[in-house]
Amino acid sequence: MTTETQTIQETAAPAAAAAPMQQTTVNIAGSPQNNTLLELLSLKTNHLLHSILSFFIAPWAIVWICITSGNCTKRNAIRASNGMAAETNVAKGIGYTLLAIFLLGFIGVAIQ
Repeated sequence: MTTETQTIQETAAPAAAAAPMQQTTVNIAGSPQNNTLLELLSLKTNHLLHSILSFFIAPWAIVWICITSGNCTKRNAIRASNGMAAETNVAKGIGYTLLAIFLLGFIGVAIQ
């Protein structure tokens, strides 16, 4: 991300035309920690929306699991680059479990 800066020029004495000008640089975008928090918050999954969609459209739960797992992986990459502890990726475990159940059911049907 690029950091936007704004330069504010102030004169030491407005009456004196020959007075040197002071230059102050102000960081508008915020500190790197604030940028990291904003980036982490932007990758949060809206669980209420996805639970409502899954209630009306059952296969949407698969999409919900994929989105949640992907967002958690991205957040963990950001956390690792900033020296923060990683969070657990529960969605990935649920996804692998459901995939295993589906495959076992598919194999069971194919054998009969």
